[in-house]
Amino acid sequence: FLDVGIFFWRGCQTLLRSNNIIGCMSRIPAPWLKSILLTIYPKPAITRDEIIRSTGLNPASVSQAMQHLLSSGTVLKVGELKSRGGRRREVLKLNPEAGYFIAVDLETARIRYALTNLVGDIRYRWEQELEFGKGVDVADLLHGMEMVQRNLMEWQYSRLLAVGISCPGIIHENRRVTAVNLGWRKFPLSEKLEEATKLPLSLETACRAYVLAERWLGCAQGVDNCIYIEIGRGVGAGIVVDGQYHQASTLNFYTGYPVHVLHEPSGNLWYGSKFPDAPQVFETPESFATWWGGPAQVFLWTDQDEPKELAGKPFFRLARVGGKSILTNRQP
Repeated sequence: FLDVGIFFWRGCQTLLRSNNIIGCMSRIPAPWLKSILLTIYPKPAITRDEIIRSTGLNPASVSQAMQHLLSSGTVLKVGELKSRGGRRREVLKLNPEAGYFIAVDLETARIRYALTNLVGDIRYRWEQELEFGKGVDVADLLHGMEMVQRNLMEWQYSRLLAVGISCPGIIHENRRVTAVNLGWRKFPLSEKLEEATKLPLSLETACRAYVLAERWLGCAQGVDNCIYIEIGRGVGAGIVVDGQYHQASTLNFYTGYPVHVLHEPSGNLWYGSKFPDAPQVFETPESFATWWGGPAQVFLWTDQDEPKELAGKPFFRLARVGGKSILTNRQP
């Protein structure tokens, strides 16, 4: 999945291409640049020794990459520290104005737009009233994005790096969006905006974006287990366990029935599932096929119209709301 660091790196790739650093990849592998930039990003200042320790790269590799990052203006030298012996230690930081990101928040009653610099400082804001359920089209979003760019100087336009969007509802596997408040049902948001802006685009659900932002730059920095709770028109939560974001469902809470999960366990869930007393909540394609073809009535809650697990199997749709459906194997 896409987190704040990967979004930042995608924007940096645009910046480095424009500065022709990516063209030097035969001498500077992309993983070196990625590791160095992601190490520098959350820190107000850093030394080369700290970069070497954090990335695990050898001093020669760091020196070669830093030479190009400094000459391009992506990284700045802001001072020196005294050393007990040898050369003084350089103090480095990202150049905040080396590039800009456009952020769009579709979660609330107002669509919020922002232009940030390379380190996330907001330079311009703009808001647009949203009428619940009324369709929002790409032209509306492009107008809002133009409003936060209107005070940029001509030379700054070339430094627009990427667009990040947080939205309510469901993001389907093909990056289409279903959101009731926006009047969207499997709307090709990413496809249309990438075509219109010609910029890399990152799309995340609001709660996921919020908790990852807090963990990357906010009050949960350095914390491997945290929960972000959002209370607005509804209540939502983003959960990070052992450093990994986890998605979940409240279906069992509202129905009072135990719910099984149709995918292989991963991360902390995989570890917990290996305990002898762990409940059997994960179904494999094989065990699911046995359930679905058996005598009992089975219900499948999904955001897909025709789940691949039901290919060639009979099923009936009981309900569809907000882009999600409840399917069953028996005639209602």
